[in-house]
Amino acid sequence: MKKNLSTILLLFSAIFVFAQNPYKQNLVDLATITFPQKPATLDTLGHNSFQLIDSTAIYSTLTRELDSDQLLQIHSDKLSEFYDGTIKGFLDATQGKLINKKPFEIDGLRGVEIEFITTANPNLPDLRFARFILVNNTLITVYFMTLSENKQATQTATTQFLNS
Repeated sequence: MKKNLSTILLLFSAIFVFAQNPYKQNLVDLATITFPQKPATLDTLGHNSFQLIDSTAIYSTLTRELDSDQLLQIHSDKLSEFYDGTIKGFLDATQGKLINKKPFEIDGLRGVEIEFITTANPNLPDLRFARFILVNNTLITVYFMTLSENKQATQTATTQFLNS
């Protein structure tokens, strides 16, 4: 009973957190994403990043402009291979184990979404979701992290953030 009550409370807190002060963040004039509140802006090694940490999750975006050599290797028929390589690098860097992978499409642009788990850093949540989409010459990564036990409670926040 306590577990059910805790899950219900977490679900409501996630809903209220997202409903408090939604903030639409512009991502290098290519797209926007809605954070539950205004995120912090980071610039790391030429990557523009926005991040928000609340009591149940970490919301993050990263944009990286690809150079002309990288773009020449990516044709529409090779886009899946590009995303597979990006996912492999992402999983390798976090020592993650892929749970789910599915394609998505926004305004005719194809991307890929993954769900994975990692215990490499015990100070960070273990359950993670990421979306990758190539817009013009920029790779946009949308990233959501939470604890495995919060998966059901943060499902609404996860979906709203990744789909915004």
